[in-house]
Amino acid sequence: MSKQFAKYIKLLQVLFLLPICTFALKGHKKDFKQKIVLNDSIRQLAPGKFVQLSDGYVHYELSGNDTGKVVVFIHGLVAPYYVWDKTVTGMNEEDFKILRFDLYGRGFSDRPELQYDETTYYQELCELLDTLHIQDKINLVGVSMGCLIALNFADKQPERVDKICLIDPGGCNLSKPRLVLAGLNIPGISKRMRSIGGPLFAKTTCNRNFFNNKAGKEAKTLFVSQLKYKGYMNAIMSTIKNFNLYDQRDLMRELAYKADNIMLIWGKKDRIAPYRKSKQVKKCLPEASFYTIKKAGHTPQYEKADVVNPLLIQFLKN
Repeated sequence: MSKQFAKYIKLLQVLFLLPICTFALKGHKKDFKQKIVLNDSIRQLAPGKFVQLSDGYVHYELSGNDTGKVVVFIHGLVAPYYVWDKTVTGMNEEDFKILRFDLYGRGFSDRPELQYDETTYYQELCELLDTLHIQDKINLVGVSMGCLIALNFADKQPERVDKICLIDPGGCNLSKPRLVLAGLNIPGISKRMRSIGGPLFAKTTCNRNFFNNKAGKEAKTLFVSQLKYKGYMNAIMSTIKNFNLYDQRDLMRELAYKADNIMLIWGKKDRIAPYRKSKQVKKCLPEASFYTIKKAGHTPQYEKADVVNPLLIQFLKN
């Protein structure tokens, strides 16, 4: 099959899926109307604080003991920093200085029109730390895509990083959403997919994050609230296209020398980064400690905070 013919087949598949996505979203139009532009009035009413970096305002929260060990929490692809609500609540009583923030395009952070890739998120984290005058060594805790941002930062600035906790990491030889990627590379189709396919992808991903239905319903309310702000879908689709979410095992191998300071936590019922993929990550980081969280999906720190929090606290304190 020629490359040109294969591209034509992909185009037909994408065109076929678009009306299906439109039909599937009919009952959720209110959730996905991105009409509001984030501005100072909205920021004044939002929880947490804001700081202006080179690509826009970033929403963050700094809590805990100001003189304690610095722990930075990094969320994943679709959900903002609320995924750490139960973690931060459980750790604020400990001797840690805790920073969590919304990545560009999510939550209450700005949605700049740029290429959302590894460099964008690396620069955001660097500027945030520098602007907040955090000069001590930091401990990084990531979930899903946040793990890859943490590993990339540790690879580029190893002298600034002490320990790393990876929770259900992406980049573990995951299958690419080839139809989505094909559509995003075709002019005209890409814009349509960002307005139709994007919302369906985001909502499906959010639902699949959880094994526990009750936890999923709690999180969905928080998740949907960010969708009314313009630019969210563009950020998600740009990240899918430009960020290597699928295979970052080479990066993991490069950090194997730090594996005794790395902890892996994985939800046994993960439907996004399936539990079986943990074997491939353990091969890359053979000295890392590893914990399985039963009856938990892609965000075990939210579903099983009573199990994950003690593991995290012990790891960071020792």
